[in-house]
Amino acid sequence: MNKSSLDRINYGLSLLKMLMAFEVLLSHFASWKEYDPRLVWPFRQLNSLAVPCFLIISFYLTAHSFRKRDNEKTIDRFKRLLIPQIFWAFIYYIIYAAIDLTLHKGLHSGISDLFLQLLTGHSRYLNPSMWYQFDLIIVTLLFSILFHYLDDRKIDIIFIFLLVVSYFLQFSGINHSIFHEMEFEFKYPFGRIVETIPYAIIGYYLRCFDIFNKLKKYRYFIMIAAVVLFLGGFFVPWPEIDDFGYGGLAKPYLSLCIIIFAFLVPFEYLNQKTKNTILKISDYTLGIYCIHRLINTLLQVFLPFIALRSIERCVLIYILSYFICFLLDQIKNPIIQKSIK
Repeated sequence: MNKSSLDRINYGLSLLKMLMAFEVLLSHFASWKEYDPRLVWPFRQLNSLAVPCFLIISFYLTAHSFRKRDNEKTIDRFKRLLIPQIFWAFIYYIIYAAIDLTLHKGLHSGISDLFLQLLTGHSRYLNPSMWYQFDLIIVTLLFSILFHYLDDRKIDIIFIFLLVVSYFLQFSGINHSIFHEMEFEFKYPFGRIVETIPYAIIGYYLRCFDIFNKLKKYRYFIMIAAVVLFLGGFFVPWPEIDDFGYGGLAKPYLSLCIIIFAFLVPFEYLNQKTKNTILKISDYTLGIYCIHRLINTLLQVFLPFIALRSIERCVLIYILSYFICFLLDQIKNPIIQKSIK
């Protein structure tokens, strides 16, 4: 990577993605009752914000490619979204089928599970975490169609309309009532589409109006304000709604505070060696997100005697996930590399 490319990287966002990848593990495997509530409070509060942060950052980073209406970049973007969805579905299916065939561990994965994993990313017997990738594909497809046919002014009108409709469907309970009785494989991926759209639009406009870079003028004041507003957000009586985990107003608000703080931390003043280290340790957040359930299953099957408490176990899973992604990266296969970073 050349120096001009490195200069455009925000190292705070890179570290934030790394933290949020770990928070995903905590949300799936941590048992908070094992710990002093005061010690784990920050981790417990952040784990529900991992997906919102990932969504906002994703559409922040891709906003300009939408506005440029570059068909080649659009196709490349869909490849980058579809390849991990397909690659990891087959990896999980093949490994689980092999374990069932040889060790009879009852992992219950069949062809129908593979089909559902490919379709919605949410098979209960394979890797339900990939619902996120499914929703990302759907919302990216929506954005791509809009930008292909409409100019920027009409896009702004449509986005305002989508925000209003999205929150109306959430707060009225219509979205929840439509999907909540569906099967597990469908209700979350489809029910969360409406909840995902606001994060995508927020990320898009943060980049379009160059909000983060404008805030750098008041960097340290804004960083303090972001912390105060974040903590204050836990005392706001946010309206309660029936949702699928990411609806309402609290999570967008809290996620924005976190992202603003991370973006403004002055990592650009670090020496290049330290910057390169940050890039290296945060390089495989996609792969870790995709593989962590598989690593947990393999530990249960082959190393059941490892008696770690849940957060310590999450640390081990994270390290093993990173290490395996690093080994896969050495293969230098474009499909594998697009599936891990």
